[in-house]
Amino acid sequence: GFSSRYVSLIRPVEGNKLAIDKVIQENAEYTCAKQIEDILLVGETNGNVLVYSPVASETLKERKVSGAEISCIEYGKGVIAVAGGDTVYIWRKALSWRAIEQRPADVKLDSAVTALTSKSANELLAGTSNGTLYLILTLPTGETVAMRLTSSNPETTALCIPEVPKILITAGTDNTVKFFSKENCDLLMEFAFSAAEIRCNALVAINELAIGCFSDGCLRFWSLRTLKQLGKAQISSSALTAMSSSSLAVLVGNEEGAAFVVSFVSFDPVLGNVQKIEPGMEGSITSVDFSYPLFIAMATSKGDISMWEVSGDLGLHSTPEKCVMMERDRWNIFENPHGIEVSYEDALVYKERQRHRVSVAVYKEDPRICICACDTLQYLYIRDALAHSIQRRVVVDVFPISVVQLPMHNWVATGGSDGSVKLKNLESLDEENVRIHYAPVQAIEAFPEGVSVVTGGKGEIIKWAIELDN
Repeated sequence: GFSSRYVSLIRPVEGNKLAIDKVIQENAEYTCAKQIEDILLVGETNGNVLVYSPVASETLKERKVSGAEISCIEYGKGVIAVAGGDTVYIWRKALSWRAIEQRPADVKLDSAVTALTSKSANELLAGTSNGTLYLILTLPTGETVAMRLTSSNPETTALCIPEVPKILITAGTDNTVKFFSKENCDLLMEFAFSAAEIRCNALVAINELAIGCFSDGCLRFWSLRTLKQLGKAQISSSALTAMSSSSLAVLVGNEEGAAFVVSFVSFDPVLGNVQKIEPGMEGSITSVDFSYPLFIAMATSKGDISMWEVSGDLGLHSTPEKCVMMERDRWNIFENPHGIEVSYEDALVYKERQRHRVSVAVYKEDPRICICACDTLQYLYIRDALAHSIQRRVVVDVFPISVVQLPMHNWVATGGSDGSVKLKNLESLDEENVRIHYAPVQAIEAFPEGVSVVTGGKGEIIKWAIELDN
């Protein structure tokens, strides 16, 4: 073990006891340590590598390796590798620690190295702070090269799974939209946007279009046939923050609490009709869901939830006379969170404390029912829009960040702040729980055929199968 000022050597002694020896080095701060046979290599913040012998209890050598802090030391299969800043220093055919007295080969990567592991005498794997994985190879000529294997989004914020073709679409905090194969998750195409950020729950597929809503107020379109970007349309002066779709239109929310119903023709990104809904809610729209032709639901970061009934035509040539949208329900998830009345002042404590992630899903079996969740409340709320009341509060053991209804009857899936994904039957309350992420699950999407769910967290996207007896 090590800390900033000393290295601890823990060894067994008589009587099943442990002895702790400390190596103290004046004016040094330690960052990592690696045992090589009977000696220790210790990394320091000043770029030095300290060689220490526990047997002799003395420092054998201290060598300047890097101008940056030493972050990792790896030894195995005759290779010593030391990472300092964005560079990996490599000694091949290292039969002992004395190999570091020689001049190393060095490989510069794209950012600070955070992890190293040795695969073979000629192969190293290195991970960097921006989520990139490199394979570092020593060629037969002796030249050392780095191959970029993969780069994951720093955080996956949106997922989309079209029925056809067999692709998976993701977006992340690196402002990149990526198209993957649904079967083997191979990267097929990616598009980077330097300034426009794509928000959580902001990717949908409709007909032969993939659509994303961005922080610059634009919708951008891709062909699902060719995976090419087709164009963009400006529908809001403020950032677009959430989106859902039906077979005829998409529902988009912005950071000012307004929503837009947008209709399209085939896969041509021409705006045929835009209808704006201004329910006058507090906060930015964090989640919307659409069950045409019956109900739409939207939620804001301040906990306001609104449900609207849709009647008439939402097609390309729809007009306010042909399509009537009427608000049927309005409530705040914090005003009565636990099933008991709370004062208005207490409710404001929830609403003003921070921006919340409130998610909604229209219940497909009965679209007047809305399933609601919030990242600061351990419930799933089942709300009847026409009765203006909460039917049930389903207790969950995590704080749900995202929620989606599964194609199986009465089942929903939620993504938690602890990285878990929970499958919940809203009738029997049966549940399946699995911990699959190391960070909050920001995005979750179900396959239309109901066989798989895809979830997105920080630096990882996971596809997993659903196996339910009922």
